[in-house]
Amino acid sequence: MIPQFTLVTLLGALLAFPCLAQAQRQPEVGMPVVRNFQPREFGASTSAVYSILQDRRGVLYVGGLDGVVEYDGVGWRTIGSPAFINALAMDSAGKIWVGGAGTFGYLEPDATGTLHFVSLLDRIPQQKRTIGIVRKSVVTPQGVFFQADTRLFRWDGTRMHVWNTNTGFSALAHVHGHTYTGQRGIGLQEVVGDELRSVPGGGAWKDVRRFSLHPWDDGRILIASTDLSTDFSANAGERLKLYDGANATAFSTQADDYLRKNLLRSTLLLPDGSVCLTTSRGGAVIIERNGKLRHIIDQAAGLAGKSVSAAYADREGALWLGHEKGLSRVEIGSPISIFSRDAVFAVVRHKRSVYVTARSGGVGLFRLAPIGATGQLTLQPTLTDSFTQGFEFLVFRDPAGKVPEQLLLGTSNGVMRVEGDSVSPVVPGLFRSGILLFQSRKSPDRVFLGSSGLSSLRWDGSRWQDEGPMLD
Repeated sequence: MIPQFTLVTLLGALLAFPCLAQAQRQPEVGMPVVRNFQPREFGASTSAVYSILQDRRGVLYVGGLDGVVEYDGVGWRTIGSPAFINALAMDSAGKIWVGGAGTFGYLEPDATGTLHFVSLLDRIPQQKRTIGIVRKSVVTPQGVFFQADTRLFRWDGTRMHVWNTNTGFSALAHVHGHTYTGQRGIGLQEVVGDELRSVPGGGAWKDVRRFSLHPWDDGRILIASTDLSTDFSANAGERLKLYDGANATAFSTQADDYLRKNLLRSTLLLPDGSVCLTTSRGGAVIIERNGKLRHIIDQAAGLAGKSVSAAYADREGALWLGHEKGLSRVEIGSPISIFSRDAVFAVVRHKRSVYVTARSGGVGLFRLAPIGATGQLTLQPTLTDSFTQGFEFLVFRDPAGKVPEQLLLGTSNGVMRVEGDSVSPVVPGLFRSGILLFQSRKSPDRVFLGSSGLSSLRWDGSRWQDEGPMLD
């Protein structure tokens, strides 16, 4: 039986070469490890996840069409709450605030310590209780805000204040000590006391139905337009802007084309200052502060869904993504990376390159190499003859030490020498397969080939000689 190795073997072999990342000069290597949670695992009858939060104990809360569920790292528990939970926030005391379809409130423990939902609907004046869907909730020193489509609410613990709009509220955030919102037809506004005041340059967002705000540096705010109905095809960079309190300038990134194609949906500022941008069609991307694309986390990278509606960075350094297929935990801070999700035969590192043989559509040999704007290391086809299957490697060392090490590859069409991206037969015209290769200890100039029988090759100091079959 031909030996096959799993992904774990590939990772183990790569991790055995600690200088690989340094040699490639890449800040990130392969795809991050992704763990997908199906709805049945966390007790949901529907798939979509819209909000994620971790409390001070490390317990995770997930909001979706079925309400809120909590995860303590071992098991899941459903918390009785309204459906379509779209907004979760936590205050300095650890209380969790919840916004959903037609209501909002908070989670409170009962006598046994079990959390349950407490609605604030009865604190709203009767004539203003038509809420719709709460899009965001934000905790501020002035109170907890809940943004719905046509109403903005602030609960200060004793009093509920309500703002109305005919055009729709488009944003809610607390940045640099200021609470911001937005109205279509007006643009960016600041909440000052009980007033909504337009800010200089805020009209840049008057035509955007939804946008998000994040602190960027001491003087600027990153504002992302996440309105899926707005046409940004003329300039993808217009999706992201840096606002200095008076003017907005486009923030161009290497992800602009990807965001234009896959529709920017939400944003999250990560603890290291990078930004996670989720999309409606292509999973999520992570960009550096200079706009460089670091990661694309899509279905090809192992993500179960493609329409990501929620992102959250937990205190352990993992990124949680909520999507139409459930929930995924992405190990963006892990030293382990994935380069292939398919079974492989063998892996070897030679002269700062990593080579892999695998069963994959007639490709006999892959080389690990950076690709695309991320510089992410992926397995690139090197030997693509559909009739040739690659098997085992052997790093041959010349017993006389007169020539450099040679990387030999046993294939179904004979033994090959691998040099960079070049593959050539060690003995032209010799098509004897070699599934297993072994350099003799007694006669180190000889290499044994094992397949259906046993044969050998001998290195004469300048070239390879075929010694023919030994056993058939």
